[in-house]
Amino acid sequence: LAYYKDLVDKIVEEFREEIKTIFLPRLVPIIPPKPEYSKILKEHNIKAAILEYYQLEASIEDWHSYLDYDGMLLLSAVMPDEMLYNPSTFGNFLETAGKGFDGVIGWDMPVEVDIPLKESWSNLVKCLEYTTRLASELDTPVIPLSKGANREQAETYLSALSSLGFKTIALHASEYALSFFREGLARRLLEAHIELLKKYAEQALIIGVLNPAIFKHLKRYDTPKFSYAGLSWLLHGEEGYAYTRYGKADLKKKTIVFPTGEHLEYPWKKREIVKHNLEYVLNLVTGAGQARIRLYDIALEGRTLVVSDIHAGTRESMLEDLLEVIKCEDPENIVFLGDTFDLQRGEKIALDLVDFFGVLAWVSPRILPVLGDADTNFQKVLNVIDEALTLQESWHTLPKPSKPTNYHILAFYKFYRKALPTAAVYLPDNSTAYMLHGHQFAYSREAIVKEARNIRRETGADWIFIAHTHKAEINREEKIVNTGCWVANGENAYVIIEKDGSIELLEEF
Repeated sequence: LAYYKDLVDKIVEEFREEIKTIFLPRLVPIIPPKPEYSKILKEHNIKAAILEYYQLEASIEDWHSYLDYDGMLLLSAVMPDEMLYNPSTFGNFLETAGKGFDGVIGWDMPVEVDIPLKESWSNLVKCLEYTTRLASELDTPVIPLSKGANREQAETYLSALSSLGFKTIALHASEYALSFFREGLARRLLEAHIELLKKYAEQALIIGVLNPAIFKHLKRYDTPKFSYAGLSWLLHGEEGYAYTRYGKADLKKKTIVFPTGEHLEYPWKKREIVKHNLEYVLNLVTGAGQARIRLYDIALEGRTLVVSDIHAGTRESMLEDLLEVIKCEDPENIVFLGDTFDLQRGEKIALDLVDFFGVLAWVSPRILPVLGDADTNFQKVLNVIDEALTLQESWHTLPKPSKPTNYHILAFYKFYRKALPTAAVYLPDNSTAYMLHGHQFAYSREAIVKEARNIRRETGADWIFIAHTHKAEINREEKIVNTGCWVANGENAYVIIEKDGSIELLEEF
């Protein structure tokens, strides 16, 4: 230990360069090296960004020009360990730093709790040597990285950086943050680094904590001298996750609606989700208020057909007639409000799913399936799939058009895999609807009205859509819609929600 500390002291004593100072804005996002991402930063008036060295193309000569970005560009030396151990990496990094960057973050070396202590001390010394070389050989400011696998190492290193004259110091905290909630050691080490940064740095850049769940927990340590960097806002956005005060919303399953009526859905509005996340973390780190948003299962655009109680697979199902209606109406959205396939009594579901999903593929609407009492059991979905696969193998006994293909089987599986017990729906006229099959309470008109009032009180929905009774009706006074059914001797009815949000009940004659 004394040997390595002496080496650190020797580096500090022999260093004679004047440290160039750089001060950062509160938020410094990491971005991929593409103009489309710098454009997003410009739209939000964000004045600094980080590019990671290992992602850059050597052929680019001026990164400011390439990205069309006039804010501060920092080059980060955080990269995979195999690159850090490669002798040629440092020289290549120096060359890249001269291609329009306003500062660099580094140097980095593995100084971690899961490597031998002697090796971590050796890497700590190498890291300090390379950091001072960066400061000596570059004309741009250097932001060194706080390193240390324990508090003693961290204090030794940060004390040395302070003695060398570095005023802005960065901490790559993503690995600590990932383990923050499950490992006490990671939490204590992160807290130690933050405490020491407050002591030794005039400004600190905390990297990798822009996930709101992490940031909110670390906010207790926040001071005005801290800036924050990260990439999670972009990665999560491109995966379909949007930041909300309730946590990450999975927009593969939900829709965000803003007070303006604008809404975010995945994957159609992936870029808007990314922008929303960036704005969210910007407001988070600056202390600005967040826009009030609501989560829905779908936001309807265009014409929507709502239908229920088809009981496909049974002899009394009027599936063929309904499919003709769907082709004729050609809606942009279809809500199936339960009992679409009768998984309890259906004898020919494996055959009916061919026509059903064949027509849906032709019309190509967005689909929102809701579960009823006859199609709730997912085990029976799997039984139907087994039957369909058996029919597929017995191709010689079936006319070819009736044969379930892999497409039909997978579509059936996905239909019920994404089906919901209830659905919160945002309508085109900015009103809202709560949709459910209603078998738990739809045994009388009075019971339906009573439960609808309870639902409206709990959810704030304007309209309540139910099914199950096989009786089609729109009660405009109570704003209750019952969608009817598609079985023999039943009311073959369906509901259309028009582009302007008006709701009409139609019957097949």
